[in-house]
Amino acid sequence: MSNIKLFQKVSCRAYLKKISDGVHIRLYKGDGTEYGGKYPTEYDTRAYAYNTDGDRIADLSDFSGQSVEKIYRKRIEEDFEGFIVGYTRIEVKGIIGTDWNDNPYGGDFGFCFKEIREYPKVGVVYFKKNCKRYVLPEDMVVITGQWLEIETQEMEKAGSYCSVCDMPLETEDKTAYCPHCGFRMKNGGSK
Repeated sequence: MSNIKLFQKVSCRAYLKKISDGVHIRLYKGDGTEYGGKYPTEYDTRAYAYNTDGDRIADLSDFSGQSVEKIYRKRIEEDFEGFIVGYTRIEVKGIIGTDWNDNPYGGDFGFCFKEIREYPKVGVVYFKKNCKRYVLPEDMVVITGQWLEIETQEMEKAGSYCSVCDMPLETEDKTAYCPHCGFRMKNGGSK
């Protein structure tokens, strides 16, 4: 990843798509009604983890640090090209669960927690106007080769360039959109 600099054109083979796996925790009072408070204080409070279909997948009623896995993003295989504009870290996998806080001065309560287990560094790649994807470093390569030489020759012929992707603009209108990256030119755009 160290050889990929910002604002280079990259070819990507996959990206991380945000998903909703539906895993969640519900709390119930001792009589079976759903608990509406923030922190359960009664020892007979029950906690269950459910999936998207509403099926119970785990009993977390012990409030002893038990947990279930939650997935936030999934790797989608798709070939596309774009411009890398930055790097960030995103949540991919984690756990959610329940635990109990034994306060020596009184006021014991249970609580639900979330802990992120996978937090990889990813590239932010814009592949069309106002559309970005998060790409793992191993899924992208810098585009080099013959097409780059041809576009460099076009840039030398043209007098107006995009200030983001350095591609030639066919129009002299300085407020037009770049046909390559979709960036709206403002006051300038020429070298």
